Amino acid sequence: MNAILMFFAVGAVLLAAEVFVPGAILGIFAALSLLVGVVLAFVDYGSTGGWIAIAA
Repeated sequence: MNAILMFFAVGAVLLAAEVFVPGAILGIFAALSLLVGVVLAFVDYGSTGGWIAIAA
């Protein structure tokens, strides 16, 4: 659970930083971080938890 929340938080911070920093590298890392968070949610909590993570 902690890892999932950490990946979502890091992804959100990187996505917000992408607005201020030129280039797409932070956006790419943000997308990867959010994707890892969703995958971990599917693995740890099954289909229902994964879909809730996608909706959030």
